Amino acid sequence: MVDQKGNDRRTAIVLDDSDDEVLMNDGAKKQVEDEVKPVNSMAAIGDRALMERERLERQRKRRREAGLPEEDDDDTISIAGSSSKVQKVTPQRTEVKSGNRSNGKESQDIPLYWSGTIKKSFNIHSKSAPGTPFEDFLRPTTPFRANGLTHVIMATFCEDIQWLSQMFPKGESAPEITMITLAQGELKAGVYAPLHPQLPNWIRLVVPRRGLSEYTTMHMKFIILFYEDRLRLMILSGNLVDYDWRRIENTAFIHDFPRLKNDEKDTTSEYGKQMRRILSSLSVPAGHYAMRMMESYDMSSKCEARIVASIPTFTPVTGWAAIEELGIGRLGKVVREILGNKMLEVDIEAQGSSMGSYSPRWLQQFHLICTGADYRKHLPLPTGAKAVKAWASATKCKESEQWPPMRLLFPSDSWVKKQSVEGVSGALTFFGKKKVSIEKGFIKLLHQPVSLRGNIMMHHKAIVAIKKGCEQASPSDENEIIGWAYMGSHNLTQAAWGNISSGKKGGEVQLSINNWELGVVVPMCLNDLHESQKPLPEGMKANIITWKRPAQKYKEEDVPWDQFDQR
Repeated sequence: MVDQKGNDRRTAIVLDDSDDEVLMNDGAKKQVEDEVKPVNSMAAIGDRALMERERLERQRKRRREAGLPEEDDDDTISIAGSSSKVQKVTPQRTEVKSGNRSNGKESQDIPLYWSGTIKKSFNIHSKSAPGTPFEDFLRPTTPFRANGLTHVIMATFCEDIQWLSQMFPKGESAPEITMITLAQGELKAGVYAPLHPQLPNWIRLVVPRRGLSEYTTMHMKFIILFYEDRLRLMILSGNLVDYDWRRIENTAFIHDFPRLKNDEKDTTSEYGKQMRRILSSLSVPAGHYAMRMMESYDMSSKCEARIVASIPTFTPVTGWAAIEELGIGRLGKVVREILGNKMLEVDIEAQGSSMGSYSPRWLQQFHLICTGADYRKHLPLPTGAKAVKAWASATKCKESEQWPPMRLLFPSDSWVKKQSVEGVSGALTFFGKKKVSIEKGFIKLLHQPVSLRGNIMMHHKAIVAIKKGCEQASPSDENEIIGWAYMGSHNLTQAAWGNISSGKKGGEVQLSINNWELGVVVPMCLNDLHESQKPLPEGMKANIITWKRPAQKYKEEDVPWDQFDQR
């Protein structure tokens, strides 16, 4: 991915003028042709009973070698009607011991996050606050030992298999790993097993494009780790490539969930339902281990983070009940619940790595959602000049202002070239729209983001909406909810979040979404804002804000970085 000079060698392909970037490793298509063979049926990864039995036999062998009984209460899981004996692990909010064998050292403390956390990526350019190395997200699993890890399923926009595969053990202790990507070019839909001849335990599941727009992007980034006693969910802002987790800034939401006892099932928790729906939308068969076993973990949670996902709509989704399950509709529902069904006049900052071709009406719609206003009452906005009037009335904004009061954070051309630590070579995965921003006029909303850790490029995607004036006031309770924040894969684009409109001839309200995206939304308090600006912030929510606040407005001569406008 990165050559000896530190240059990113991924090839950039533009899908449309409002979507996120599309990157593939050089030679990726040829590798697929030469080194993997597609399996004819998606059902090939449906019933994994045989592979499960083989895994258990390997586990028994390891137990015999360690002088332990071949089976105990944690060894058996349900396979084709066999009995299940699974013990629920009581959540420990302190660090737990888990042996590993890395660089010859035996055990170390491994934190488990039963209430969720957000971590900043490691960055080679930040010495005082280096962040967390990606391999630490996977511990106690190491390249030498699975330490209870049996299965993995992950999704990414682009990947570096050589880098990623080195973090998991091989041989008898290797977990079964499924990589999800979207069909593109010569990479056709289907199951590629093995993904590579040297990775017999890896499978590539390529999602079909049937019925989807040619511009649809599978932009989700997540990993689910299935251990014998727990499940770890990781929702990421960066792709599964070395570059994203060493040279630019990204974040990871991490949540551990304990295994349930015996045959108990969790079919009602929000995390479980959301993730099963996402996997189903990605064509993961019902018989796949992830779909079968997720209900065996207690995914109820006291964590304040709420999942928000976008799934492409083959046809527009109609009716508010359905709209509130996806994209901007789901965001509106979660924000309303966080704010207690009250509207706030908010200051909004939106940080991302790709810029949309914004219209005033779509940003007005998004701004209205951010305030917690009753969107069912005010959306969809009418067309033309009536849209401004309707939006201003709903949000208490000035009708004379065409663009909503939002700060769009995106690096300027001059900042990239003169101040960013890697210069132009570090900005190859950032997609601005210089010409469109000037012609349409939304350049007036652009602000320069600067990381709290120095002049590094931020691939991290976040939205922060905070009650106006609250930072200057002195509230009696610093833990009072004053807004909310988002982190995940969504850039601030219509393709990512979707658009709410009326059906033909004034028909039922409907939602259209182009991309797969995934993130979490959390409530924000004044204490979280103060903590976020410290050199080493503590707490899950403080780590969402990775930039110095307030971001500074572009200077008159500034234009957004646009890699396709370079000469």
